Amino acid sequence: MAKGRRQWWWSKRLKYNIGLIISGFVAFMLYCLLGEAIIAPKEEFEVTLFTIFFQGRAYDNDLHR
Repeated sequence: MAKGRRQWWWSKRLKYNIGLIISGFVAFMLYCLLGEAIIAPKEEFEVTLFTIFFQGRAYDNDLHR
């Protein structure tokens, strides 16, 4: 039974990973747009290479589970 589950997951994994990449990109774009619109007028808000790398690395960890 466990082997059947593993085969099922491997058949779905590519689609899952593509969805995860797309949702991560959309979430990051929303973070940039909303941070600029909501936080920037009141405080300093900037998107740096560190934040891009940090969030990208978090998504990369999810892709390899």
